[in-house]
Amino acid sequence: MNATVGAFFGWVIVIAYVLTIMNYIMKAVNKKWGKSIRKNEKLKGPWQALLSFIVKYHKLFGIITIVGILVHFYIQFNRWGFVVSGAMAAGLMIIQAILGGYGAYKKTRKGLWIKAHRTIAVLLFLAIAYHLIYVYQNYNF
Repeated sequence: MNATVGAFFGWVIVIAYVLTIMNYIMKAVNKKWGKSIRKNEKLKGPWQALLSFIVKYHKLFGIITIVGILVHFYIQFNRWGFVVSGAMAAGLMIIQAILGGYGAYKKTRKGLWIKAHRTIAVLLFLAIAYHLIYVYQNYNF
């Protein structure tokens, strides 16, 4: 497979990850400004539709991210070999998925697991950014 397919799946990971973390962002915005948004007739409908979409498909976006990582890793490993920055990001994503699965299984949003899940989301953002910078500086595209 060529580099374009590997890069495509890399961007699938980024997009699915952003859609996944939008769950937290949308809920935080809704908690702080939800009443004001619902009072605005122009924003009320689109806001509720977007919020519902993000919350409803949060798990699916996470699953797409994990599948994207597996495909991306397979393609890129066969082309470039082992890339430490990618392994770091993938490792954090796998831990993130395990924590998310735990929360879904326990059906709770309380406890240490949710704090770890949210903290790892931030670390994962940094790891993905570092990986993208590292790859663009060290590999020919």
